[in-house]
Amino acid sequence: MCVQDPAIEMPALRMFRRLYQGYESEVLVCFRFVEPTEENLPRVHSLEFYQLHLKLCAAVDSLLHLWYTKKVEPKETDATDYFLLFGAPELDVDLTRTLILLANPKIVIKPFEGWTEKARPEWWKDHNITKHDLNSTTYLKGNLLNVITSLGALYLLLNDKGTRSTYPVATQVFQALF
Repeated sequence: MCVQDPAIEMPALRMFRRLYQGYESEVLVCFRFVEPTEENLPRVHSLEFYQLHLKLCAAVDSLLHLWYTKKVEPKETDATDYFLLFGAPELDVDLTRTLILLANPKIVIKPFEGWTEKARPEWWKDHNITKHDLNSTTYLKGNLLNVITSLGALYLLLNDKGTRSTYPVATQVFQALF
């Protein structure tokens, strides 16, 4: 039996894969200027990181919304609705899954750690803070840690159970899942 690419059932997945590749390229360019070290991740912030963080979170939100409307019900959603997706057999997204940064194997991130029915991870909360109230204080949340963690979240979502075994999304930022 030939296993089908999940993007055949959900053509928008192709667009998200291309978005991931583009965002990943932007992160790799950032690594040319900012060394991804444990000290730099939370401290180094910029307008570029702020914009990239917003774009990555919008992609994560849109991809979760796509899965929700396809697997649960077509309706308006918010982040509280998405938690039940993590346990869906088709997605099989492990909330405790770790990713190792290729540029610095000492850096391990867990993008979905802290996501519960009532709580969200820090990178998601920081996204909402800056999205709704960008100022000289919240601007600091546009940092390398939030960019890498939100990129990791998008990577994990694109490598759900079906995709990992059929058409996994390649990465140059993290150690591959497959």
